[in-house]
Amino acid sequence: MTSLRQWAIVLVCMALLGVALAGCASAPTNSPSSGILEKITAAKTRSDHEAIAAYYDQEAANAHAKVDEHRKMAQSYQDNGPTKGPNMAAHCNAIANNVDAVAKAFESMAASHRAMAEQMKP
Repeated sequence: MTSLRQWAIVLVCMALLGVALAGCASAPTNSPSSGILEKITAAKTRSDHEAIAAYYDQEAANAHAKVDEHRKMAQSYQDNGPTKGPNMAAHCNAIANNVDAVAKAFESMAASHRAMAEQMKP
């Protein structure tokens, strides 16, 4: 009976994975980052660089939101002790630290494009 139950769980997990993958495959191709390479390549005006800076500002804001989310998850794991899994708080804090570095890189890129925009004629 246990073997049958284990197989049933495996099949359910595989079905859920299939649904998730199908959802990813059918996702629109115009993601927020689509077109940024073209925008960077074609940037020639002040407004082009300001638009790129705005893109990086939004990416930084998204990354900061992820940092906050992972810090809260880490706190939850710490508050609930080892019953939630070993080292989970450390994993969440490591992810938060890595994503925070990415957020700072996006902020730096936005600042660079603002500086480029300032050097151009309006």
